[in-house]
Amino acid sequence: MLNSFMYFGDIKNNSADSIDFETLLFQLLMDFTKFSSNIKLSFRFKFNHKSKIYFNKIQLKRVIINLLINAIETMNNHGEIWIETQELSLKDQNFIQITFGNSNSYIEDQYLDKLFELSFTMGKENGNSIGLYSVKSIINSFGGNIKCLSSKNIGTEFIFTVPKINQLKSNEFSYLLPKNSVNIIEYKNLKMIKNNNTTQSKIIKFINLNFKRMSILILEDCEVYLKSIQSIMYKSMQIYKSDIYFYTANNYHDAVKICDKENPQIIITDIDLKDMLHDGFEFNKYIRKKNDDTYIFVHTNHIFSEERSFELGVILFRYVEKFT
Repeated sequence: MLNSFMYFGDIKNNSADSIDFETLLFQLLMDFTKFSSNIKLSFRFKFNHKSKIYFNKIQLKRVIINLLINAIETMNNHGEIWIETQELSLKDQNFIQITFGNSNSYIEDQYLDKLFELSFTMGKENGNSIGLYSVKSIINSFGGNIKCLSSKNIGTEFIFTVPKINQLKSNEFSYLLPKNSVNIIEYKNLKMIKNNNTTQSKIIKFINLNFKRMSILILEDCEVYLKSIQSIMYKSMQIYKSDIYFYTANNYHDAVKICDKENPQIIITDIDLKDMLHDGFEFNKYIRKKNDDTYIFVHTNHIFSEERSFELGVILFRYVEKFT
């Protein structure tokens, strides 16, 4: 559920860090969990800044994630996203201007000034406007500004300023940034296979210490990740001669049907699903009402998952990170 990424918590923390923008951007894109086979995006980057950004790192991550999610949702999962930078001085202060643009979307002029209002959703289904409102609040809290431009021929751009610091940035990750969303999926799969500290290895270790026969349900809406985690776990379990049976589902409703019929002992679930009304938290609450003995693993890179599980009263066995 993309909207759950837009949960912000407290935006009052304005302690600042020295940030290399390309490094941060590379990490966020490679960790972003919503790139799947049905999302066809290309990326274009043009960096014309030489200095580091002076901003709170967590808050800047939230700004970028929200703009990325907003772009994907408005461009119907296909098109081009471009990110450009330049240095500028405003009222004797030095800033880096960042442009975050996407094709396949258009916002009429009459709505441009209202986008950042808390109550404005422009008719978006399940929209709550918190994302862009919080983006503006965060940027303003560090002395920057944000505006939106939109054209039927080009697309939509969010242009914002952040303070810079007199430290030279690194160019190490500029050449590693992905050209498209397929590159990100391929990178994730390769790293998952090589990484011995992945979700699979943690769960496999737990299973082998506690079970010799078991049934496992994997709920994951990314087909590539679903097949990868099932394949790697199955091969690893064979080494330990465990008797294992897998059930898989890519949505809340199929997962519920499997649980009602098969009653799996172990559940591995993602948090963000394509169903805007039912996410992994809702699924976990359903399971807990049905069976308190099920072992539920949540595999996610969601920044706020553990905090929100307590807030929503969700009882989980363990959080394990997706490959990073």
